[in-house]
Amino acid sequence: MLHQKIYLSTEKNAYLLTYIHEHYRQDWEDVGEWLPQKRPAIIILPGGGYSYCSEREGEPVAYPFLSAGYDVFILFYRTGEKSAWPAPLEDAARAIWTVRQHAEEWGIDPTKIAMGGFSAGGNLSSILGTQWHRGIEEQLSIPHGGSRPDALVLAYALVETNEHAPSNTKVGVLLRNRPDEMNSACHVDAHTPPSFIWHTLNDEKVPAKNALLFAEKCLEHHVPFELHVFEQGQHGLSLNTDLTAYKLEHPVNVDLWVTCCINWLDQLFDF
Repeated sequence: MLHQKIYLSTEKNAYLLTYIHEHYRQDWEDVGEWLPQKRPAIIILPGGGYSYCSEREGEPVAYPFLSAGYDVFILFYRTGEKSAWPAPLEDAARAIWTVRQHAEEWGIDPTKIAMGGFSAGGNLSSILGTQWHRGIEEQLSIPHGGSRPDALVLAYALVETNEHAPSNTKVGVLLRNRPDEMNSACHVDAHTPPSFIWHTLNDEKVPAKNALLFAEKCLEHHVPFELHVFEQGQHGLSLNTDLTAYKLEHPVNVDLWVTCCINWLDQLFDF
């Protein structure tokens, strides 16, 4: 596995961690055909309210997708004092473009790059997925479509103004100062990538209506999507395991989102 840190700017304030399959060289004739010529990839954006990147929603999430054959990247976008908008959006756009630029070198299919995020990371993923063609590429000198994800995975993602967000938090400040951009659901259009959306009905920090609204907009604009809303579960469950849910109660069924998501991506990417 190629595991390295790739900085996205000369300031080294945002970077990708790579989990890339080695290019196996078969030395016998009967086995080699099953190995994919080009693998799909997924870029994971941890949550953390734009104040930090949650470790529970980073590396542990990489391994199920890695074991399913995907090359995986974790994006540590700018947070806290460094997250003045549009810094995080620039990081997300550069992340997609960086993977596409290195696709041949890494054995990745440049047309099969998903971006998935949790909570604030889902918000950022949804913003890029719905607004990649609204100026960010020109700003960063990225060719048209170079920053567009080929699929979105939105895990308890904020996609509309949350009136309950405390005004003294980083996400609260962003919502107050840039409500149009942060409310990604209103920007869904025919150019929005196919989306896998999951949430829990009991989420009090980011209400489940966020997932329903994004799905409704996808339906309106004929964007393919799959939606799962689990009845039980608090905000921030990640994989819904002892390790990633930490002290949160992790109810049955929520962990099934991983299998469902991989199956959905496999079908979308014909992998």
